[in-house]
Amino acid sequence: MSVFLTNEEVNRAVDLIVHTYQVPSSMIHQLLGKTNVKQLNKHIEEVSGEGLEQEQLARVIVMTKGAELFKGSDKAVRELRRYLLKQLPDDEVVQLYQRNPDNRKKLCLRHLCTSH
Repeated sequence: MSVFLTNEEVNRAVDLIVHTYQVPSSMIHQLLGKTNVKQLNKHIEEVSGEGLEQEQLARVIVMTKGAELFKGSDKAVRELRRYLLKQLPDDEVVQLYQRNPDNRKKLCLRHLCTSH
């Protein structure tokens, strides 16, 4: 990871993931990897007697991946990006696409596309 986030940035990202966009826990588990989640949960249970909650898992992901959370093309990252984009109004999606265009792909909005 090339950029470390401040505590404020981590808190804001966790709040957005868990409370604002309500990313499903299964998606958060996929980002960390199910084996990693099980091992982490086991260690936390040994120390505190309780398992990790979704907010704590989100915090681990944000702290470990930092600004590169959305980077890459593995299935879990693509699903997270798709999930978050579906939460946004079409005009915000258009603005994001215009800021970061990809000439290889066509922008397809919900009300204009029938194949999705």
